[in-house]
Amino acid sequence: MIRAVLLTIVLVGIASATFGMIELPSVIYVKPGDDFTIPCSSDFAVVTKLFLPSEEVPPEEIKLQQAINTGNERKKNTASSLFENASKEEHEGLYTCLVNHGSDMDPMYSEATCKVIIKDICGESDCSGLEKCVPDYSTGTYTCSCEYECSKNFDPLCADTCDLYWNECAMNEMTCRDGKEREIMNKGFCPVIVSPTVRDVPEVQVLSVSVGEVVTMHSGLVEDGTPKALLQWTFNGELMEGENGEQLVIEVSEGNAGEYMCTITHCKNDNQATMNQYKVEVPEYPTDELSTEPPTSDDFTISDPKYTCSAYPGGSLETFNGEVTVLDLTCSHVLAADLGRDSGYVDSWYIYGSFDDFQGRTSLHSMTFYIGGAMFEIQRGWLVNMNGDKWAIKETGVAQAVPGTNCTIEFVDWHLVVACADFTAYYDGIMSGHISLEVEVDDTMVEKRSGNDIGLCWDNMWGARSNWQVGSNTGKCELNQEFEVCDSGDIGCVDYQVESDNAEFFATCGAGAVDSCSELTCNDSGMTSMQQCALIQARDKSCALKGATDSTVSRLGCPDNECDWFLAVVAQGCPQDSFPFQCGEIDA
Repeated sequence: MIRAVLLTIVLVGIASATFGMIELPSVIYVKPGDDFTIPCSSDFAVVTKLFLPSEEVPPEEIKLQQAINTGNERKKNTASSLFENASKEEHEGLYTCLVNHGSDMDPMYSEATCKVIIKDICGESDCSGLEKCVPDYSTGTYTCSCEYECSKNFDPLCADTCDLYWNECAMNEMTCRDGKEREIMNKGFCPVIVSPTVRDVPEVQVLSVSVGEVVTMHSGLVEDGTPKALLQWTFNGELMEGENGEQLVIEVSEGNAGEYMCTITHCKNDNQATMNQYKVEVPEYPTDELSTEPPTSDDFTISDPKYTCSAYPGGSLETFNGEVTVLDLTCSHVLAADLGRDSGYVDSWYIYGSFDDFQGRTSLHSMTFYIGGAMFEIQRGWLVNMNGDKWAIKETGVAQAVPGTNCTIEFVDWHLVVACADFTAYYDGIMSGHISLEVEVDDTMVEKRSGNDIGLCWDNMWGARSNWQVGSNTGKCELNQEFEVCDSGDIGCVDYQVESDNAEFFATCGAGAVDSCSELTCNDSGMTSMQQCALIQARDKSCALKGATDSTVSRLGCPDNECDWFLAVVAQGCPQDSFPFQCGEIDA
């Protein structure tokens, strides 16, 4: 309770000082609502009086006169007062204790003051979390304590830190002491603890993707433990609320490209936490340099035309005989093959294309070639896969022989070009490709030979499997048999079809580009800058193969600096050490 303190009293009106004349604390702190007492006391008193804050203390001449008139019979005298239910408005203030010692004493009177402060000391404490505020009203101070004085009743529990506690109070007391948050995992004893199996990748995993692509990042948790591990995902250092699963799936935008990290902890042991980090990058693509003008309808001059099959972005396919169809191309499909030798071909050959979703639309991901007994593949990012190994294309415009075949590969005019005895294939490295036959074009459209010529490029028949699908893809990709062509594309898509000067063979070219444009702009979605550049390249390449006098393409919608396009394309493929081009410090 309130502890009395012996004070030094300054004697009013007298030059000397006397000690021990009045016992009164200088300050008293009282909690609102409590009772308190002010002990106005002296061992040398004739009369003792306590003045409240609301009462006026007499002036010096009156206090002297009262001391003369009180007589000289001194004894211990106390004028203590009990105050109940303390309130700031009624009781806070300065109290004055006045003691008359008699006319024969020097001094004849003395006085002291006591300041009463009505305050909840713990009301404004900075004790945090589970700390308890312990007030000291004798000094007006407080301490923060984790001494809970828990009961001894045994009610065991296991916390999510995998620690056993006597009861919940004991757990809260430990949380208060070390600051580590704990929750009750189960009542009773802890289970047998089994650590999770975690794949720890110390390096930051860099994912170079395009806007619109769907990216899946794995936490690294291989097999969970007992209790279950805690997974927390952060983006640029900020906790992602609600994201605590084994995988994080995002559709990439400029706003969510950045650094992601999954922290795996078991039993809340931060010292053994595993942190797997990802960096999602969107390669810079200079959209400010893109042309927004629609493709022109300038005529293409026909010379040395070839039967050409073109796979456009969006699932549009223009066959060898000039027909156009839009198919659900979500798997690997036979594009073209000749399985017979009676035509004078050097070897049977077989080409299939693998398609995926790129920036929200169907796109050609790779082209695989079987020539006799040899096999090789060209992939997104202008990567060449030769028997499972990456094969470097040494420099632009230099054809390299493919071992075991009659084919060469080179990088020409923004395309990987595979030239074989019976066909030439072109891949733009990102979304579209072409196959042209090395046979003379006449006024009779090319016809497939039953049993020998198969694939989507010969006609738009379904084939042995739907859409000439390669192999069993159960669980990998499913074809939509009710796939419908978009009928709400941009009205300007018709401008992608242009006239030629040789109506005898190809009256127009670019019909497949029209349907491709419709798919890419379906429901007012608009094309991305990469889709626009890929589409105009595909249209121009197809038209050139059907007889343009030169291979010059307009490349409307593509970057002015070709290196910007080259670097954006290779960023979409698997990492490789060398490139089929030179740009700045990047060596081919």
